Amino acid sequence: MSTASPAQLTSIANLVGHEWVITSTTFPDITTFGLWLGETLTTHREELRRHSSAEPCVKYRIEGRDIDGSVQHVREAMEWLHEA
Repeated sequence: MSTASPAQLTSIANLVGHEWVITSTTFPDITTFGLWLGETLTTHREELRRHSSAEPCVKYRIEGRDIDGSVQHVREAMEWLHEA
């Protein structure tokens, strides 16, 4: 497996049923499964660190449907509330 440049590192977190499936688009053979998103992301990032020091850009889906825009809006609102 080759090393990726930081600009290329992307993963997709997909909620399938009751389980998160996180797959690296850069390293498709790195797929992590788990019930809790936070724990699954941590494990996935640890796997990726074996191949790259960069943090992945994570895109979110539910049953394959893209919800990344909705997640970003929630994050922005939480940041705004935290600063207020």
